[in-house]
Amino acid sequence: MRPATRIITKNRYELRLLFKNLMVHVGRKPPYLTKLCDLSIHDGIFDQAFHVCDEAIHANPR
Repeated sequence: MRPATRIITKNRYELRLLFKNLMVHVGRKPPYLTKLCDLSIHDGIFDQAFHVCDEAIHANPR
Protein backbone atom coordinates (compact mmCIF):
# COMPACT_ATOMS: atom_id res chain seq x y z
CA MET A 1 0.00 0.00 0.00
CA ARG A 2 1.38 3.41 -0.95
CA PRO A 3 1.26 6.14 1.72
CA ALA A 4 -0.73 9.28 1.05
CA THR A 5 1.76 11.87 -0.10
CA ARG A 6 -0.51 14.44 -1.67
CA ILE A 7 -3.42 16.31 -0.15
CA ILE A 8 -5.91 17.70 -2.63
CA THR A 9 -7.83 20.63 -1.24
CA LYS A 10 -7.75 24.36 -1.75
CA ASN A 11 -9.09 25.19 1.69
CA ARG A 12 -5.99 26.01 3.73
CA TYR A 13 -8.07 26.43 6.89
CA GLU A 14 -9.05 22.76 6.67
CA LEU A 15 -5.46 21.79 5.96
CA ARG A 16 -4.26 23.63 9.07
CA LEU A 17 -6.86 21.82 11.16
CA LEU A 18 -5.89 18.47 9.64
CA PHE A 19 -2.20 19.00 10.37
CA LYS A 20 -2.96 20.12 13.93
CA ASN A 21 -5.07 16.99 14.52
CA LEU A 22 -2.45 14.81 12.86
CA MET A 23 0.22 16.13 15.20
CA VAL A 24 -1.98 15.48 18.22
CA HIS A 25 -2.39 11.83 17.25
CA VAL A 26 0.94 11.03 15.57
CA GLY A 27 3.34 13.49 17.14
CA ARG A 28 4.94 16.81 16.24
CA LYS A 29 7.25 15.58 13.49
CA PRO A 30 9.37 17.97 11.39
CA PRO A 31 7.53 17.47 8.05
CA TYR A 32 4.17 18.22 9.68
CA LEU A 33 5.53 21.24 11.52
CA THR A 34 7.08 22.57 8.32
CA LYS A 35 3.82 22.23 6.39
CA LEU A 36 1.82 23.88 9.18
CA CYS A 37 4.39 26.68 9.26
CA ASP A 38 4.02 27.18 5.50
CA LEU A 39 0.21 27.19 5.68
CA SER A 40 0.20 29.64 8.58
CA ILE A 41 2.49 32.07 6.78
CA HIS A 42 0.47 31.97 3.56
CA ASP A 43 -2.76 32.58 5.49
CA GLY A 44 -1.27 35.51 7.39
CA ILE A 45 -1.51 33.93 10.85
CA PHE A 46 1.88 35.24 11.89
CA ASP A 47 1.62 34.67 15.65
CA GLN A 48 0.96 30.95 15.10
CA ALA A 49 3.50 30.82 12.27
CA PHE A 50 6.22 32.28 14.50
CA HIS A 51 5.84 29.53 17.10
CA VAL A 52 5.31 26.66 14.67
CA CYS A 53 8.17 27.73 12.37
CA ASP A 54 10.51 28.10 15.33
CA GLU A 55 9.57 24.61 16.52
CA ALA A 56 10.04 23.23 12.98
CA ILE A 57 13.51 24.77 12.74
CA HIS A 58 14.55 23.29 16.08
CA ALA A 59 13.08 19.88 15.18
CA ASN A 60 14.95 19.73 11.87
CA PRO A 61 17.82 22.27 11.79
CA ARG A 62 19.04 21.41 8.28
